[in-house]
Amino acid sequence: MPVVEVEDVEFGYAIVQRSIETIEDGAAKYMVGSDSEALRNAILRVIEKAGDKGVAYSDLTRAKGVNRAIEIRQVTSS
Repeated sequence: MPVVEVEDVEFGYAIVQRSIETIEDGAAKYMVGSDSEALRNAILRVIEKAGDKGVAYSDLTRAKGVNRAIEIRQVTSS
């Protein structure tokens, strides 16, 4: 008969915890309630990816997600 050891339970718990963290992180980064929130998240992703080297404003405005949000704002504000 198979036996479940403490290590098995700890391993399963670690997988569940990591899965929850991954879902929460994805929701925070990619779920949005408005265009403004989508733009903010896109900007944060670019800055986080750049790390310590930073990112130039010109590169930021051309980044995926950021440039699309800027285009949408220009069209809707016209």
